[in-house]
Amino acid sequence: MPAALTVASSAHRQLSVSDLSVDQREAYDGIMTWLRVGTATKRTLTFAGTAGTGKSTVVSIIAHELLKRGPCAFVAFTGRASSVLGRKLAASGIQTVNRVVQRSLLGGAAPFEPRPYCGTIHGLIYRPCDVCMIETVYEHHHGPLCRDGKEDESHLETSGVIITGAALVFDPGKCLACDPPPPVKREGPCTRCQGARYLRRDRLDRGYRLIVCDESSMVDDAMLEAMLSYGVPILAVGDHGQLPPVKGTGSLMRSPDLRLEKIHRQAEGNPIIALSARIRETGDIDDRLEDGSAVTILSRRDLKDWIGKRWTQARLKADPRSPEGAMGSLLVSWTNKLRCALNYDVREALGYEGPPRKDEVLICLKNKAPIYNGMRGVLTCDTVRVGAPGGKAPKWKASIDFVEDNQTAENILLSEHQFFAEKTVDYDQAQALGVSMAQLGELYDFGYALTCHKCQGSQAPEVCVVIEPGLSRMPKDDRTRWLYTSSTRAESKLVLVRG
Repeated sequence: MPAALTVASSAHRQLSVSDLSVDQREAYDGIMTWLRVGTATKRTLTFAGTAGTGKSTVVSIIAHELLKRGPCAFVAFTGRASSVLGRKLAASGIQTVNRVVQRSLLGGAAPFEPRPYCGTIHGLIYRPCDVCMIETVYEHHHGPLCRDGKEDESHLETSGVIITGAALVFDPGKCLACDPPPPVKREGPCTRCQGARYLRRDRLDRGYRLIVCDESSMVDDAMLEAMLSYGVPILAVGDHGQLPPVKGTGSLMRSPDLRLEKIHRQAEGNPIIALSARIRETGDIDDRLEDGSAVTILSRRDLKDWIGKRWTQARLKADPRSPEGAMGSLLVSWTNKLRCALNYDVREALGYEGPPRKDEVLICLKNKAPIYNGMRGVLTCDTVRVGAPGGKAPKWKASIDFVEDNQTAENILLSEHQFFAEKTVDYDQAQALGVSMAQLGELYDFGYALTCHKCQGSQAPEVCVVIEPGLSRMPKDDRTRWLYTSSTRAESKLVLVRG
């Protein structure tokens, strides 16, 4: 067994081909046949499955087969989706790394890394600009906080080793090779990358045999072409019923080569799966599937009362990982205007206004590895205002526990400008304020309510989908995809709000 694989715990028994249903086995055989004889003529194979069809089961079994054949990479368009993918692989017994292999600044060959890469597409095929971005390379300390998989008793008391020229600096906080800080941008314009800060890699960090791209409905054609330029076959996996990319044209899930449509036996009888399947068929909500437990339909006038009952101080004090905790419920909207209004309504129900408070839910809106855009977490203490009142870039110091992703962010500075803003603050807005993006602070907002596009690739135990009147003016196919994608974010309870 390759070193990249670990034995799955008894709670997560590794499935085998014999566990697959007839249609899943057909999809599995089709993928394996393509890997054996088809990649030379067909560089991309698309595999799609709607909710409840067992697509993840097939991918899990194939992942174990792939790693017997050589290095492979698992990617997704967003950091949040790649984090979910990494958790699914870990549950099946496959440990991954979210950073590409880097050569030491002291020279020599790249270190051997048996674990597959699992991260964003951007992280795999782009690198920091070597002119305007200062990137530090770190060595593993092989201590208790290191995920390198090695044991070295002599380094148990040290953490990340920063290599800067010939100097070695020790950071006692964590293994910086496993969780390095992001590169630092030099001030001023850059003629090398034209301000983009990142450049396409000339070659990938390893000789990958295959790239598995999850949540492929989010990938546009330009990103697909960039991945294909490295000559590595791509297995594109996704749900052909979900929303297309936010920008650009996405053709990957338009006509999949292999697809699963039959609801798997484990999902049969699930009202949420039944409702989502009916939405796919008819483009509308079938009221007959409301059971008052798994599926509930409310009118808009009842929404505020529902929010008041769901978000209480007791919920904030509960374990955020539980369905009764702060992250157990999620509101989904179409527009950012409604998202902001719903976040305000939740805070009003909690009796809060002003700065974020302890145990409140926040969402990251800009990647800063290992924390990625779309990851939600809870504040571990009240925020503290930093700097004099009336400054150009007011900030709150905060510490956040990203409970779903087993990550923490300590003493980060949150930009006050981003909270309740309908759009993510960009470079032009920072310039208008007279500050740089670095001076602005980290971009976070309240995470009780998200747009459907933002929560694509993740789920919550209870999801409340607020159907806005403007959705009726959307083309039927777009409206169907929005309703389907929104409803399939719910794991056990779905609330639909109309009127």
